[in-house]
Amino acid sequence: MKKVIASRYRVSYAFTSLPDLQLIAFLQAIIICLTGSAVFLNLPVKLTDLSALVATFETSVKNMAQTNSLQLTAQRDEAREAVLDAFRKTGAYVQSIALNSLSMLLSSGFQNVPPPSPSGPLDAPTILKVANNGSTQVVLRLSAVANSNSYAIQWSTDGGKTWVSGGIFSQSRSIVLTNLVPGTTYTIQAQALGGSTGQSAWSTPVSIMAT
Repeated sequence: MKKVIASRYRVSYAFTSLPDLQLIAFLQAIIICLTGSAVFLNLPVKLTDLSALVATFETSVKNMAQTNSLQLTAQRDEAREAVLDAFRKTGAYVQSIALNSLSMLLSSGFQNVPPPSPSGPLDAPTILKVANNGSTQVVLRLSAVANSNSYAIQWSTDGGKTWVSGGIFSQSRSIVLTNLVPGTTYTIQAQALGGSTGQSAWSTPVSIMAT
């Protein structure tokens, strides 16, 4: 079975919602970019056909502007749908060729779908493991939190009445807390940093006695 390679970058079809005149200009720019391209050689719709569809659509828009009748509106709508169908097929082809090259995709005149912005609130991490790591050290493993850029740790030695910062760490898989006092029970919490709110809620605390 042939393996399907997913595209890292995707063609945006937001142009399909542009007003008529803006759409015409956008499509004409794509035709210019694709003309003579050394990359996009096997277009599903020939450039001459794309140009003809855009010209037909442009004529129908001008005709409707002069005489706004139901018939001319219907002709404009049909021409718009025909040209959009052709450029959707072209966009899909461009995406299949560009794969993981944003510059190649943009060279076609199409735009890419922007990546999602990590702007949402963060989930609280979960402390998956806590263990002694030799004398005066404790190692933690947290669940990774999407869109976080680091993790803060705090601990308490009085049952949560007073908290002390344990530092900020760039990863969640192995966090080592040092200079702990042997025989002291530490209650530990973790917090993800980043997102729209800056930080998540603190995790459910766990306790361990340092050795």
